[in-house]
Order: sequence, then C-alpha cells, then structure tokens
Amino acid sequence: MSSEETADEFLRVAVARGCYDYDTLVGDCVDHLAGEGDPETIRAQAARLAGVHLAAHRETQTAWPARTDSDRLTDAFRALDLAGIVAREDFACCQNCGVAEIGGEGAGRGYAFYHQQDAENAVDSGDLRIAFGLFGAPPTAEIGAEVAAALRAEGLDVYWNGSPNERVGIRLRWSRRRHGRMAGYPGHPEPDGPPSLDVSYESLPNGTQQDPIGMTLPETLDVLRRLPTRTESWLSAVGRSGGIVQMRWENGRLWLETPDTEAQASIGRHASLAEAEQMLTVLSTEDRVAIRDLPGVITEPW
Repeated sequence: MSSEETADEFLRVAVARGCYDYDTLVGDCVDHLAGEGDPETIRAQAARLAGVHLAAHRETQTAWPARTDSDRLTDAFRALDLAGIVAREDFACCQNCGVAEIGGEGAGRGYAFYHQQDAENAVDSGDLRIAFGLFGAPPTAEIGAEVAAALRAEGLDVYWNGSPNERVGIRLRWSRRRHGRMAGYPGHPEPDGPPSLDVSYESLPNGTQQDPIGMTLPETLDVLRRLPTRTESWLSAVGRSGGIVQMRWENGRLWLETPDTEAQASIGRHASLAEAEQMLTVLSTEDRVAIRDLPGVITEPW
C-alpha cells in the first residue's frame, strides 16, 4: 500500500470516528506515516485527503435520522455514568490500556468502556464491544447485565451471552455527526454557520481544559452531552453580548447558573440536561440569558 493509500484509509476512519478537527486530523496522519516518505509530501496529501473525507462525511450525515445509533450510544453511557458505573466512550487506545487507566476516571460501582480500536473497527463492521468490570475485583455478570440493559433502553441492538468474561456486543450503524469547527476545513466554512458562543470546558478528571473557542450551538450541545457526570466536569458559554451560561456536574447533579457581578453572586439551580440545553439554545439564538426564567432559581453569594 502506498503512503497516499495509507493516508486515505487512516483519514477515512478518523473522520468517521468523529473526535478531532481538520488540523488535528492532518497532524495525526503525518505522525502515523512518519518515515514513510517526504514529510512535506505526506502533509500535502493529508491536507487534501482530510478535506475530501470531511466533505464526504458532511454530505453523508445529511441523510441520517435526527437521532443516530451513535447518539443512542452516548445517551446510554451517560445513563450508566449517572447510575454509578464509570462509563467512557472511545477511551484509551486498546483493551489493556483501558483496563489499566479506567480507575483514574473516578470512583464507581464498576466501569464500562470501548476503546479507540473498537471505535475504528465499528466504523466499517457495525460491531462494537463494550468492556465492563469492577474496580479491584473480577468482573461480574451483574455489571454486564446492567450495561446491556442501559444500551437496550436506548434502542440499541445488543447481544451478550451473559458471561462476565465476554464483552457486551452491539450491532449498530456508526454515525458520529460532525458540527461546527469539527466539520470545517480550508475553503469550506462550518456548515452550521458562524460560531455563536465562546465556549470553554473541562472533561474531568483527566481531560484537558479547553480555553474559550468559538462554537456553534450544535457543537456546544454535543460537547455537553459527552461530559462525565460525576467528576466536576464543567462548561461555560458566553453569548455575543457577553451573557454567560455555565454548568457543572456535581456527582450526578447538574448545577446550572449565570454569574451576577453586581450582586457578587451566582443565580441558578440544579437542572436537567434538557433545561441546560434550552438555556444554551436561548443564549445562542436570542443572545440572552434565560436562567432567571426557570422556576426555583436561587442566589448563591460568592
């Protein structure tokens, strides 16, 4: 296989996986092909092919249903995380690293994850395997059954033989939608229009803090839906006129607020994910903070 063919296959799968923007895709491809040829030639190939595959992905996703199997998967993992099972998508590079590293993601009754190689395989095969287990003890069938039930509850096609030594399987159409800057590439602006929010966030305990970056509303909601729910992960969004809506997961409860600098206080309350999404939608589309319109908000002095 030539370097261009290798780059083409690498980028096709990486774009479908849906984790990184154009610049990162190009850089990762160059690293993947290190030593395979002239670096500048490889970079030029990667830059062109990343655009080709992003364009194809953008076209393909227009025919997807509003809620895809990948959306169902994310919702199931969030439900597991809220229920006390540390659940992480596209976590670590492989099974061994995932098992070794999942303990650093916080305490829980157990864990569930699929790793990068699982995701890459699912892009073409439509088959995804979910690892599960306990911390510091052998896996049990009870945890596996809970994982399988959460996946089925979201409408996914699950298969599993009930053994604690076998991963839970899913048959799905891998369909990770790209929004905003994640779908853009040189000469082709973001399909959702210009960014409407400046967003910063941190996916704790081990995610890198993202400094403020312009995002469209769909990309912002996508980030929010993937945040871990019991590790103090947070997101803050600033509207065009400077209004702020921010939220933080507090051991399974989502605190939603807006700062009031004159009162030296935060105005907010614990809210549902749907309420947080609605507040971000109002900030993006109407350029106003609507948190005070929610019933039961309180004032927390600084």
